[in-house]
Amino acid sequence: MAQGKLVLAVSLAIAALFLARRLMLLFRGGSSMEDLMTLKAAGAQIVDVRTEAEFAQGHVPGSRNIPLDQVPARLGEIDPAVPVLLCCASGARSHAAVQQLRRMGLDAHNLGPWQAHPDLS
Repeated sequence: MAQGKLVLAVSLAIAALFLARRLMLLFRGGSSMEDLMTLKAAGAQIVDVRTEAEFAQGHVPGSRNIPLDQVPARLGEIDPAVPVLLCCASGARSHAAVQQLRRMGLDAHNLGPWQAHPDLS
């Protein structure tokens, strides 16, 4: 009986780890951190979709601030020929922006929280 509970606990732990990894990739847009760093090194543009006030308190050096609710209206500020790396405070707004930009045909990727990337300058 105890062995059955142990097998069940291990199985649940493995399933939880798998699910956590899938969710992390989902919020990043399916790209690994290595892929994102390669895109940045190749000249990808960084767009921070937090509010202007949040952006003013700190941001990735060289990033452009286009708040999420302004993305469609300010699409002309994003070069469609260059990959777009999106970030915000938690990864949720940048995930939404990735979905919007991909529907418009852009190569968009979710960086997640901007503070997790101090080495992107």
